[in-house]
Amino acid sequence: MSWSATDNDSPRMAIAQISELKIVIEEELARVFEVHVRSVRNYIQDFRGEGIQGLISQKSGPKESLTEGVPAGVVFKVLNAN
Repeated sequence: MSWSATDNDSPRMAIAQISELKIVIEEELARVFEVHVRSVRNYIQDFRGEGIQGLISQKSGPKESLTEGVPAGVVFKVLNAN
């Protein structure tokens, strides 16, 4: 199987579906798909809980601003430390 480099959803779906067949262990799926075994477990859990919607890529990154809750003076000092 092959997917485009930007397609993260198809491999996740394949992992979840293969897991449901119970023909390979999670560690083997992780090795073959070149992901961490914890990711495999997350995909399986998401698929079981939410179906395909649980596997669709979500926006990644910080959930809040890096400076949110940090006093402006602290940010200023860090940025002007040189």
